[in-house]
Amino acid sequence: MVKREMLMFTYPNDVRGVGTLTVQYADGRLPDVYAYIKAVRRVRRLSGSAWADPVVGTDLLTDETFGLNIDPIWYPEYKITGKRWILASLHSQSAGAKLDAGTPEARYAQLTLRPGDGMGFTENFEPREVWMLEATMPKGHLAGRKLIYVDADPYYPLMHWQEIYDRKDELWRLLYHSWVSTVRDDGQPGIYPSIIWVPDLQRERATFAYLNPTTAHANFADADPSNYSPQAIPRLLQ
Repeated sequence: MVKREMLMFTYPNDVRGVGTLTVQYADGRLPDVYAYIKAVRRVRRLSGSAWADPVVGTDLLTDETFGLNIDPIWYPEYKITGKRWILASLHSQSAGAKLDAGTPEARYAQLTLRPGDGMGFTENFEPREVWMLEATMPKGHLAGRKLIYVDADPYYPLMHWQEIYDRKDELWRLLYHSWVSTVRDDGQPGIYPSIIWVPDLQRERATFAYLNPTTAHANFADADPSNYSPQAIPRLLQ
């Protein structure tokens, strides 16, 4: 087994009360994916293709969280198409959303909300040298291919930007991650995504997600294995 990943949605209200568990294996087989369905108040095991389905209420696909959330053999082809410099954020200034704030502007301080003119954000950008990696999606995937901008520093495979093309090879979405260095609960250094931004250029909408590195936990000593099971999803959502 590679990992068990749980996503619990507590905000905003349209996705509140939804939870998923993804179990990935080291032998390359497709993951087991479970979801708590609010309408029936039951946990359901999803189909084998769920690893590439949209994340509930967002423009993000399940195989795109943290940049590339798959076993690499699930994509049939990769090729390096070049090397270049881009603007990216390896030292993010994000501190997460202030959900108790009274206005949207204060709640999402980094967002630039311009009605009728899209959505942007402020960030601590810097020039980064990247490899351009083209990945081809398998049949049945919503995307046809993606161009991934991977940091050239071999310390950690940071995926800053992605261009995602549909099955007609038309540009569909962009996927952006900000990154920040953290110290995990066991004292080990690590790198954590602080912002995920996914503009859908065809539908003219976007998803913006804060992941507050100051409150996130990884490698914590008192982790209970029983909390990473299908039966635990509704209990943890309470």
